[in-house]
Amino acid sequence: MPTSITRIPSTRVPLMDGGGSVERSWYLFWNQIADILIAIDAQVTALEARVTTLEARVTTLEARVTTLEAGPAYGGMRRTLDFIIGNLGAAYVPLNNYGTLTNDTTHQITTDLAAGTLVFTKPGPYQISINLEMTFTSDNNSSRSTTVRMYDVTGVVAIPNAAQKMYAGAYTAGFTSGATFFVTVAPAMVGHAIRLEIGNGDAFTTATIRQMSFAATSLKTLI
Repeated sequence: MPTSITRIPSTRVPLMDGGGSVERSWYLFWNQIADILIAIDAQVTALEARVTTLEARVTTLEARVTTLEAGPAYGGMRRTLDFIIGNLGAAYVPLNNYGTLTNDTTHQITTDLAAGTLVFTKPGPYQISINLEMTFTSDNNSSRSTTVRMYDVTGVVAIPNAAQKMYAGAYTAGFTSGATFFVTVAPAMVGHAIRLEIGNGDAFTTATIRQMSFAATSLKTLI
């Protein structure tokens, strides 16, 4: 007697002679039942696959809802202790060793205070805000300038359209300046470490950054 849902091969069905008609009827009946059960089993398997796919989609949807609830990407760093550069001129100097985050937490942006870098985990449009106060020896009778730029440490390249000249008047010993950049982080830039650098300008003696900040916010929620 069969014990699983399988059809019985015709070679095992007895002929209708020698009293085998009852046994043959049983096997024919079983094969009809087996066909039905096999079809049901196939439908159940297909339904299970659809349920698995639906569960995966629900998981993805839940993750997207969590992202939407968190809002736009944001993250930043600030430093309030002196950052001594020394003699500043044409060569760019990295700005690093920040002290704290600009917010208690970050979202979709990773910060490295020591390296002074932001790492974007999602591509998209961002607003970058920078601010710094720099003092130096008042040893020049004409105005001077320096430049702060965003630099891709991983890609070893300056970020396009993300540099700002900052000016110091004649006989002054310092300045406070800031800038806002609008940068599109391409998919190829995701995961890259981005920092600020200062230089490409006139000579400043005993340049010291008194305070600085470097922060980014996405212009939309990034999923």
